[in-house]
Amino acid sequence: VYTASAAAPEELAATLTAFGEEKLARHKVPRYLLFTTEDFPRTPSMRVSKNKLPRGQVPAGVWDREA
Repeated sequence: VYTASAAAPEELAATLTAFGEEKLARHKVPRYLLFTTEDFPRTPSMRVSKNKLPRGQVPAGVWDREA
């Protein structure tokens, strides 16, 4: 179990990516990680509304493992 403070999201992102690189194939490790407190858009049945999630663009403030 990893416990991180809210002041160190870059450290947490690096730790998660390093763990993924050990356990997953390279193409399955996420390139971008974004930590947010906003809730996902939901359908009336409370499922995540995937068609309302942003696609094809990288929002500002994301952690990029290749940067």
